Amino acid sequence: MFGVWVGMWRGLLAWWLVVPAPHEELLNFDKSGLADWDADRAAGALTGKHQAIYRNHLEIAQWIDSWVENSETLQVRDAQFHEGWIKGTREIAAHLRQTDLLPGGALLQDD
Repeated sequence: MFGVWVGMWRGLLAWWLVVPAPHEELLNFDKSGLADWDADRAAGALTGKHQAIYRNHLEIAQWIDSWVENSETLQVRDAQFHEGWIKGTREIAAHLRQTDLLPGGALLQDD
């Protein structure tokens, strides 16, 4: 009987080491500006078939945010162009966060 318990605990430990813990920090961003944010869809993506891809998308979106914030301090010749670039770049981060670019997501659906 003891061997069964040891085997069960080993299996549980192996599962715990393989399955990544939830990354609340990846979801720590301002969601008010997102056009199609769905917390349940995001939670499902973090544990679903494409969780590694979605986690990567969330990390890329964080990097994009940092990149845009750093670019806002630059002196640019064409402020209107720069504002458009910032808006478009942030929109890419939003699509990454909204699961739109996951396989089968809103922007990658086969029509």
